[in-house]
Amino acid sequence: MSCQEEESPFKPDVLKGKVALITGGGSGIGFEISSQFGKHGASVAIMGRRKQVLDAAVSDLRSLGIQVTFQRGFSFLIWD
Repeated sequence: MSCQEEESPFKPDVLKGKVALITGGGSGIGFEISSQFGKHGASVAIMGRRKQVLDAAVSDLRSLGIQVTFQRGFSFLIWD
């Protein structure tokens, strides 16, 4: 899904041992963020509304060797 591959200025394992939760991680910018976090060692949890999109994203991320899980749904914040 990535348009252009560029060499990263960061170490490949800079996020090793971290978990990144990406809302909207199944497509577009969210997918690219998921991909970059995973390529730098993070385990990735993506969230989105469309199951088919999430399934495709999980397949693509796993093919890159990224540990990924997903949850269908949406997120929101509540301020008191």
